[in-house]
Amino acid sequence: MGICRDMCMQPRVQRRLGGKRAALFVYAMEGLENMAFVANAVSLITYFLGDMNFSLTKSATTLTNFMGTAFLLPLVGGLICDTYLSRFKTCVLFACMELLGYGILTVQARFQQLRPIPCKDIAPIHMNQCKPAAGSQAAILYTGLYLVALGTSGIKAALPALGADQFDDNDPKEASQLSSFFNWFLFSLTTGAIVGVTVIVWISTNQGWYWSFTVCTIAVLFSILSICMGKSLYRNNTPKGSPLIRIIQVFVAAFKNRKLQIPENEDEMHEIHEKERGDNYEILKRTDQFRFLDRAAIGKNSTGSWNLCTVTQVEETKILVRMLPIILSTIFMNTCLAQLQTFSIQQSTTMNTNILGFKMPG
Repeated sequence: MGICRDMCMQPRVQRRLGGKRAALFVYAMEGLENMAFVANAVSLITYFLGDMNFSLTKSATTLTNFMGTAFLLPLVGGLICDTYLSRFKTCVLFACMELLGYGILTVQARFQQLRPIPCKDIAPIHMNQCKPAAGSQAAILYTGLYLVALGTSGIKAALPALGADQFDDNDPKEASQLSSFFNWFLFSLTTGAIVGVTVIVWISTNQGWYWSFTVCTIAVLFSILSICMGKSLYRNNTPKGSPLIRIIQVFVAAFKNRKLQIPENEDEMHEIHEKERGDNYEILKRTDQFRFLDRAAIGKNSTGSWNLCTVTQVEETKILVRMLPIILSTIFMNTCLAQLQTFSIQQSTTMNTNILGFKMPG
């Protein structure tokens, strides 16, 4: 009787995992973390100019390097959460790195001896006469900045996937909820950004960078607490290897087999047999586009993932290749954003920004 009771209760416990309740903690973490990140992304150039005594050119370069690193490192974060750690553990680990980064920036903003002597009442064109942060001061700044970049990159890679894991796309009801999840995820991301570019930027402008970094540190701390509070509700993925590695394997195998003739019969190409497939293994049919990649799935005497890939693996790679024009088109938009986040903001600090008695932050 006891055994029956335990077996009957197990599916009920399983059904309580995931779903909308688990996604709430993902929304909270995204909103809080993005609030801190975006606030600094749009205003750090004023910190570099006013507190670090960097020139305009160096301030712009420092900010764009920071932003570029933050948006490139998700490739590393994705590799880690897909291959070594679960997405939940990746979120917590990288959020702790980001928390440490903000803590370092907060300490530096609090103590004047960790920053260069401020240059007051000096025109922007004469900023090169000021002594910029160097040596240990610059080391502290860059350590804090790139810990933030590393931390936010892991969250950007793992958090959306962790939220999507809470919905089973094979269940019709949960499949519709999965679509809604990404809508609410973007809503939480945007809400956090709105608070960041208004409230936190106002704090940095009127109360000082120490208080601004303090608020960011507290926000990231609460984001960690939020994601940890939902731990008992999450459906956690088991790391099975990075999709990026699978894609690279196709290009390597296709290059090694470049001299082989592509067979017209798809059955002569390598694929997982039906008895070897798992429950979640989906077979993709061969397509005629990008036929040079098909060579990765031929070679009867080849062994190893770097010499022979499945047709499904090749088709997955083709899907990504088809998406490249869309991905590359965003480069132009982000080139414009880099100007808005640097020179446009610096120009606004030289203008009269009073609107109906309210001084609008640059």
